[in-house]
Amino acid sequence: MTNQLNEILKEALTAMESGKEQLVYIDELTGDSIQRLVKDLEQLQIDIAVLTNEAEDQQDHEQRVSQRLATIKRQQKQPAERERVKAQADAAAAQAKLQVLQAQKIHLCSQRDFLERSLLQVKRITTRTARVHLQVNTAADLLQSKINEIVQASVLDQHQDMAVRIIKAQEEERLRVAREIHDGPAQMIANIILRLEILNKLFDVDIKQVKFELRDLQNLVRLSFQDIRRSIFNLRPAALEGLGLVPAVKKYVENFQKTHGIVCECQLEGEEKRLNSLLEIAVFRLIQESMNNIAKHANSKKACVMMRFAEDCLTTQVQDFGKGFNAKNALKSPGEHYGLVGMRERVELLRGQFSVQSSLSRGTCIEFTLPIF
Repeated sequence: MTNQLNEILKEALTAMESGKEQLVYIDELTGDSIQRLVKDLEQLQIDIAVLTNEAEDQQDHEQRVSQRLATIKRQQKQPAERERVKAQADAAAAQAKLQVLQAQKIHLCSQRDFLERSLLQVKRITTRTARVHLQVNTAADLLQSKINEIVQASVLDQHQDMAVRIIKAQEEERLRVAREIHDGPAQMIANIILRLEILNKLFDVDIKQVKFELRDLQNLVRLSFQDIRRSIFNLRPAALEGLGLVPAVKKYVENFQKTHGIVCECQLEGEEKRLNSLLEIAVFRLIQESMNNIAKHANSKKACVMMRFAEDCLTTQVQDFGKGFNAKNALKSPGEHYGLVGMRERVELLRGQFSVQSSLSRGTCIEFTLPIF
């Protein structure tokens, strides 16, 4: 749910960033429009001023011509026809030119008013755009802070989940070690102590029986010592630290075959390489647990371990040819296969991939791929 919310917020933030870019583009356009309108308006004001001067001059000229024509008409003597016609023509031309200039002035004033209204409207748009831009910036900053809070909370949850998984893995490992010691060396030592108590009572009764029991106890102690050495190897194989993962796995598979009587094969693909110590021990533990599951549950006469080295990852397969089980149900409702869920969680903790394939009466194949770091 947190990841979905985070994705939604990120999409909203991306849309806001796109909106901010559009607002910047609009602001640039309106800025260019304002500059163009101001320039056109200034030129228009100049043209109106020039035309106004021309109209005033023409009006003065028209008045003078009209006065001259009126003077000619008031004279006592009959004016010359030619002079009167010329005066009338001059007066008509002056009046016509004045009307043209006045019409041009009205047109230019109309254009000026239109440009002034357009300039005012564009300035309002610019003001509103700046206000919206500020609001979008504020909203984007707020959204970004919320995303950061969600990311931090998610990281904290992941760290807590990781800590829980680590503790769980540690407890599972402790439980495995305790069970192994209880089933092996602990029972043998308890048996040795009990038989020593019996020998203590037989010492004065039947010395021959005591000697026989001591030889038997010697063999039992030797077996206990071997079990303890095997437990120590399983806890921290010396070959793993000294020689690396592959030799340690081969040694473990060899001992596993001797202990359980299961024919084992160890295969290697790709170029063998030393890995990070944490990764090596993780792979070894996963192989170890897979092989223990084979010994306990698979009823298989054969097992195979395959490690495939690639440039950036290591893929491991542990396969048996035993009774098999329903793998899908096992991961959903673990039951006796709860260890598989723990293995999957450890693989995912290392950012790897885990899968189980199994068929009844055909065996099981556990595969996990871990990135090499």
